[in-house]
Amino acid sequence: MMQLTSDLQIGARIGAGYFGEVHIGTDHVHGQVAIKILRSLDGEPAAEWLRRKNGLLDEARSLSQATHQNVVRVFYVAKSDSDDAVHLVMEYCSGGSVQSSFERGPIKIGEVRRIITGAALGLQALHARGMLYRDIKPSNLLMDANRALKLGDFGFVTDNLIFGYASHQGYLDHLAPEVWNGSGTSVKSDIWALGMTTYRLLHGAEWYEKSPRPRPFPTAASPRN
Repeated sequence: MMQLTSDLQIGARIGAGYFGEVHIGTDHVHGQVAIKILRSLDGEPAAEWLRRKNGLLDEARSLSQATHQNVVRVFYVAKSDSDDAVHLVMEYCSGGSVQSSFERGPIKIGEVRRIITGAALGLQALHARGMLYRDIKPSNLLMDANRALKLGDFGFVTDNLIFGYASHQGYLDHLAPEVWNGSGTSVKSDIWALGMTTYRLLHGAEWYEKSPRPRPFPTAASPRN
C-alpha cells in the first residue's frame, strides 16, 4: 500500500536515528501519527537512491501488512513532492520507549518478562512473514497509551549497513557471533539481540556500561554503550 499524496501534516521532531528522523504528525484519518522520514544521503548518486528507495517502499508495504498487537502499525507510505524522501506513517506510541526505564536502573524481573514477551511475540509475527528486524534494543521497544509493548522505529537495516550502524550506536555486542563470522543476519541474530536486550534491562544502564563485556568480540577497542 503506497500513498503518493495525502493531507499529512508533519510536526516537531521527536527522535532521530542512523537512518532517518521521526516526527509527530497528523492526518485526517488516523489523527496523531508518528512519521519516519528516510531521505537520500548527501552525495548519494541518483541511481543508488532510486534503488534504495524502491527497497524501502517494498519493505514498508510488507510492514503495512504485518499487523500484530506487538508491532507498531504502519498505516501507509508517502513520497515527498520532491521525491528525495520516503515518509513512513505509523501508529504513535505515547508511552515512549523502554530506554528511559533502562537508564534509570535495573528493571524488575516481572516487568522485564512482560516487555520481552511482547517483543518476542512481535518478532515472531515479523519472522512469520519472512522479515527480519535487525535492531532490537531498549530504545526501539515502545509503549502505547495502555503500556502495551510494541516493536517500533523500523530501521530498514541491511546486512551491508549493520556493522557500521552497530558501531556508530555502540551496540556491537548486539551482533550475533554468526554475523561477526560473515554469515549475515537471520532469525537467530534477532533472537541474540533480544537476549542482549534482556541482559541490559535486568542490570540497568549504569551497571551495564561499567561491567566487563558479556563475551569477547573481534574489535576490542570499539565503543560500548
